[in-house]
Amino acid sequence: MLDALTSLAVRGEALVSDQLASQGFSVLERNFRVRGAEIDIIARKDDLVCFVEVKTRRSLRRGRGVLAVTQRKLGRMAFAAKMFLSRRGLRGLRARLDVAEVFWEDQGAHRINYYQNVWQEG
Repeated sequence: MLDALTSLAVRGEALVSDQLASQGFSVLERNFRVRGAEIDIIARKDDLVCFVEVKTRRSLRRGRGVLAVTQRKLGRMAFAAKMFLSRRGLRGLRARLDVAEVFWEDQGAHRINYYQNVWQEG
């Protein structure tokens, strides 16, 4: 079961990465980890860096993915985003935290709901 969930999450992240690329973003990194925090996708377009949490679901039994992203999780993402920007020398760029929900539907079809700028510090 764990392997199936991991595989579902990886496929969801790949779909979101592809969608971002189709919108002109370059995916800089996937699954960036630092001190207890993780960011699923980091993508850049011009002077904007997006830090994206991806939640993939087969059904709504566990609730909507966007609602599973807590303020605590977003705070950890913000910390990781600052570390990433600092380490890469990108501190002068605009940054935002986004959430993508991926729903797998019948016959392998999927739908992506993408929420931009879901958290403001303070």
